[in-house]
Amino acid sequence: MATLRYEPVAEIGVSADGTVYKAHDPHSVHFVALKSVRVPNGGGAGGGLPISTVCEVALLRRLEAFEHPSVVRLMDVCATSPTDREIKRCFVGSLSSVETLKLTSWAKSLT
Repeated sequence: MATLRYEPVAEIGVSADGTVYKAHDPHSVHFVALKSVRVPNGGGAGGGLPISTVCEVALLRRLEAFEHPSVVRLMDVCATSPTDREIKRCFVGSLSSVETLKLTSWAKSLT
């Protein structure tokens, strides 16, 4: 199971969507941000994942071609188990160094 690859070290933050952990990847020397997303009973409106989760993963997959220090790179998406009703998403990068001006100017350069 893919989620066994990452070992949570500390909690970074909690939101209405889920919890973000600092996690260690024992197969490399890297630390990652591991986001655990709560899936409500019955899933989203259509019975599956919440649309916000689907949109976030889709957006991060589209951003894989770009490299910017303020944009995390999606590494993995996996379900822990059908009974957990959680999705774990693993990202590389540090969200603490995000600079709005830098990110805005980078986004404008794409158009």
